[in-house]
Amino acid sequence: MQYLSKNKSVASLLVYFLGYTLIAPFVMTFAAISICMFKYPTLSQDFDAMMASAELMSILNCAEWILYIGFIIIFILICFKYLKSDVVKFFGNLKYNLIISLKCFGFMYVTQIVLSLAIDLIFNLSSSGNQELVEAAFMLSPFKIAFVTIIFAPIIEELVFRSAIFSLCRNNKKLQIILASCLFGFIHVFGSVLMGNYLDVVNVIVYIGLGYWLSYAYIKTDTIATPIFVHFLNNLLGVVLMFLTL
Repeated sequence: MQYLSKNKSVASLLVYFLGYTLIAPFVMTFAAISICMFKYPTLSQDFDAMMASAELMSILNCAEWILYIGFIIIFILICFKYLKSDVVKFFGNLKYNLIISLKCFGFMYVTQIVLSLAIDLIFNLSSSGNQELVEAAFMLSPFKIAFVTIIFAPIIEELVFRSAIFSLCRNNKKLQIILASCLFGFIHVFGSVLMGNYLDVVNVIVYIGLGYWLSYAYIKTDTIATPIFVHFLNNLLGVVLMFLTL
């Protein structure tokens, strides 16, 4: 298996957890508010009204597009040689990799249904907080959320939770799978914890299960392009279902 260098692995983790998850949202919001106050001075006289204004929402929407595209470019630059080599490897053994991809996609779908039903029966939670946030955002901005879900998330999350984590734990396959799957699970309930929805943490089990199959796809095919493709298929199905409910 080809691994990222230690420096690129650490850089990927820092950019994602420190840059994208923690710093970028605050910087983006501060910048959007500042631009709105400068461009629409009358709104700045009533801060609460400005925060709910269509003008600020429009600026935030543009800022979010810049953020998502910017982080994709950053990750591609960090991992370019690695990504290029693994994409070539994926197409070099296309039939086998597609079979593994479809199998893992099927197992992910079944895992998600079974674990979600179990959580609903035990805790009376019909869907995760993360899914509810995605669906709510999708109703407001379907094309942006579709882009984030089927393009941004598969590329960025697989480079972080598979490539970077596996590279740093390259001498311990069990640790690779456990750490990658658990971190993948926890990041998907992180928003619920921040909002005080602690019961939603039980949904981490679902995301850990999904993370396991993505890790399995990576190990089985020896190319990061496979879990990216499986992740894409899983999220594409979710987006199609959301479009059908519009």
